[in-house]
Amino acid sequence: MINKKILAVAVATAFTSNVFAADGAFDADYPELEVASQSLTVTDGEYTLTAQTVTNDLGFSIANTTIKYVRYDVVNGTFNTITGLTGNNVTPTLSAGGDGESFVIYEVLASADLDQEHDVVLTATYDVSSTAKSSIDYTLYETAQDAVNAGTGLATDSGDLAEAEDGMTGTYGTSVELTALVVDDFKRFTGNVLTGVLGLTDTDDLLTAGLVNSAGAAWTVANIDATSATVTFTGDFSFGTWDYDGVQWTTDSDGDLAIVTGAPVFNDDGSVTVAYDQGEGLEVVTGASLAAADVALKGSYTSMLDDVTYSIGNADDFSASEDVGSIVYDTTSIEIPYLSTFSGLNQKIFLVNKGTQPAAYTTTFRTEDDVTAADGDSASDTIPAGEMVTIKAIDLVTFTGGTRGMATIEIEAEAGSILATSQTVNIETGNTDTVVLFNDLNTKN
Repeated sequence: MINKKILAVAVATAFTSNVFAADGAFDADYPELEVASQSLTVTDGEYTLTAQTVTNDLGFSIANTTIKYVRYDVVNGTFNTITGLTGNNVTPTLSAGGDGESFVIYEVLASADLDQEHDVVLTATYDVSSTAKSSIDYTLYETAQDAVNAGTGLATDSGDLAEAEDGMTGTYGTSVELTALVVDDFKRFTGNVLTGVLGLTDTDDLLTAGLVNSAGAAWTVANIDATSATVTFTGDFSFGTWDYDGVQWTTDSDGDLAIVTGAPVFNDDGSVTVAYDQGEGLEVVTGASLAAADVALKGSYTSMLDDVTYSIGNADDFSASEDVGSIVYDTTSIEIPYLSTFSGLNQKIFLVNKGTQPAAYTTTFRTEDDVTAADGDSASDTIPAGEMVTIKAIDLVTFTGGTRGMATIEIEAEAGSILATSQTVNIETGNTDTVVLFNDLNTKN
């Protein structure tokens, strides 16, 4: 059975390691592998694997003084230079094909009885495709004509030579979710800190494991050059001061981006481009003190890494986009397990904000199959500090295909500052059903 190690090239693409799969013709106990060289060069868009040895079983017994024919076919490649075929008690003679061809046929004369597990070794250099998987097929034939016709043989096997793959397929950033604390009016983050670090960036994490470069060495961070690379951040930078590798920016009194230190580039779409630095994180500072801090705004942030190059080969520049992270609030969640807009009922939701700051809220809905929910005018709003708001169910949501569902209201306030009640009145009978949804003990009834 043929076993062949795949070499890797890291010039826009790279090679992964694979093993030839048996087709059942040979005894699986006798796979062998010999690689005389791991040198790899690039010529005219093809990869040249030099001095590779492929060892396989004959797959069929050959009697002493008997001649059989061995054929090898390269798929998506050609033989660059064939050194020869060797084996104990085997005298090979090149019969057809060879250098520059996709096949080679050897006449094999046995000088002793050879069993099916007897090894032969083909040593050659290959030009293999840079865009498709290259493989090699082995077939043993009874006659020269059979070998030329490439029909059904006495034994066959095949396996992969090489497959071009991207040498940088990982992620260069670690996304982080920052939670702004409602207890501090969303001016500080978890840990009671005024500084929050969103995702870290590191091109080392892009590397595809198990590859070798064009010099035959392991594909490592030494092959990546990020000295000219840039990273462009997109998001809402209209609060606090942002920092990446000592480059700082903020917004001025008009809401325009402004430089604090370094040399950020402000793009027309509101994104910010800075020089990429290995292993840095995007950081936001809401203020020097809680009294002077800005409110951290909800939102997601993304980054575009561009112009990373390879220190070998002639690959195009590498670029990739990733999520940096997001800023969320530790809101209070109010569950309304039954919400009805049925004309015979009048349901109202009462929300009380006992806090000292206004509390914004948003609502999401869940319904049965074939029922849809659309936000009403009161699905999102603000509860003034120290006040109560009353929301009619028909103003909260519009159901289509039915009249009932459930809702979740997220309120940007501490749990201890919120009271929530649902009251449903049967218009025909006047019966009233009142349910406490959330109380100041942060319990649901």
